[in-house]
Amino acid sequence: MATLTIRNLDDATKRQIRIVAAQHGHSMEAEARNILTQAVCANTPNSNASESLKQITGIWKTRGTTEQLMQTTRGTH
Repeated sequence: MATLTIRNLDDATKRQIRIVAAQHGHSMEAEARNILTQAVCANTPNSNASESLKQITGIWKTRGTTEQLMQTTRGTH
């Protein structure tokens, strides 16, 4: 997996991501991944990435384990 560093993110945006992450019950990092994935998938509605997002979102909503998330992402579930 790749690492992405986002520089010059304003404090208000960071604060909002923190609030939304807490409301969804996950970390800021997980929330940022979800936001980025949704933004990318919105432009490609029929892509495999869109299907993966639906599966991953479902796992997080049911409080699935990280291992389940990784299996879904890798397609080994």
